[in-house]
Amino acid sequence: MTRVLLCGNGSGRDVAIATSLRKNSTVRLFCALENTNDLLMSYAEATLVCGPKDLDRILSFARRNEVTLALVDDISHLGTELVSLLREAGIRTFGPSSRASKVEHDKFFFDQLIRTIIKDSSYEGIIHIPRTQVFASTNDALTFLEQNPTFKVIKPRIVTSGNSKDVEFAGHGSLRTPKAVRRHLDQLLERLLPVCDKPLLLQEYVDPGTAFLELGFQILRANGHQVVLPIVRDYKRVRAGNRGMNSPGVLAVTAYDSKTQQHTVPDLRSLELQEQIRGFCEAFPSMLEQQLGEPYEGVLYLQFIVERDSRRVFALECNTRFGDPESIVTLSIVKDSLYDLIEQLYQGKNPSLQLEPFSAIVSYLLPDDYPNAVDSRKSQIQIPRRLRGDQIVEYPAIIQYKRQQQSHDYRTFICLSDRALALLVHARELTEARRTLNEFLQDHCVMQKIEYRTDY
Repeated sequence: MTRVLLCGNGSGRDVAIATSLRKNSTVRLFCALENTNDLLMSYAEATLVCGPKDLDRILSFARRNEVTLALVDDISHLGTELVSLLREAGIRTFGPSSRASKVEHDKFFFDQLIRTIIKDSSYEGIIHIPRTQVFASTNDALTFLEQNPTFKVIKPRIVTSGNSKDVEFAGHGSLRTPKAVRRHLDQLLERLLPVCDKPLLLQEYVDPGTAFLELGFQILRANGHQVVLPIVRDYKRVRAGNRGMNSPGVLAVTAYDSKTQQHTVPDLRSLELQEQIRGFCEAFPSMLEQQLGEPYEGVLYLQFIVERDSRRVFALECNTRFGDPESIVTLSIVKDSLYDLIEQLYQGKNPSLQLEPFSAIVSYLLPDDYPNAVDSRKSQIQIPRRLRGDQIVEYPAIIQYKRQQQSHDYRTFICLSDRALALLVHARELTEARRTLNEFLQDHCVMQKIEYRTDY
């Protein structure tokens, strides 16, 4: 039996990771979570709920349970020494070092790094990067915005669990007035100046009117070897100004093309362009290691925007952990256990993925008062009792709904929390998956004030 520790925040992403690990029956799971999750705790033999700074408690927990492999996939641990502490204790750890994690948690570091990588590669002129500037004062940032109208994106340079969604657009949403822009910049400066000398990041705006789609690839890397997971399309939020970690716009899709027997994404319509982006993703880890001066271990999730008319591809960012909800989609169609894939990497092999011939959609459903009353009873999405019967297998935090139609097995999994449902649907064709998702929503959610996306 193999004893595996999952360090996460208790999200739907962690449910997807744990479910994939458990495809190998020898895995005994232990969890160190920032938030409780009934389903994960039912999967695990033991669970530690602790803060991101409780590194000694996590290390003691791992030692006490004789863990042999740890997966670190929580944004709160980015930039900490958790990975180093686990490795020094002799525990093989799949996750980035504190230096490597800067690729995600320091957006300007990534900007400068990927510019160097692209310049020194054959992808110059193929992969583009939005221009970026950083500032140490609100006045300097405001002056730059006035002089450079194409720069509208305002981000915190340093990303943590508390501000990972804290991206605003000057002149849009909650920042329509100069006064609102100044207030937002002042708030970012006050919060981040103690940890970063130039915390205000302004980025060139890729107009959503010309932006064709957003997509990405998640890569597992260790020991100089890697495996690239299927492409996934990420849909942005339904409307600007949504608050909270979730949004009715959170939705991800991968589509199976029965003719080519490949997974693609809706509306791309160019396998050649998809293969160009995938080729860059395959080359990126080794080029990253050269720039970092150290080997990389863990997940890399590269995200791109493709413009509608020009077909120009922009590299947006690189996360050093699985995407949420993207991992829910991709890991659900990978037949292999995540543990087996990681083991093959450590053995010096590039794994060959075994994929289900399915299209998959995951959509987040939210009560209409989210996030104002996430702890109140009325903000919880309830599943009608009439669903509960032979068709339903119910756990503390997940409901599995199955039905048979013709020769296809429609499989829908609903991850339940106090503020969101992550609804995952599989079907042979994307049109079937869409129809199944919409039928479920219309049949069982019509009586509740629930927001979800339909324009995909």
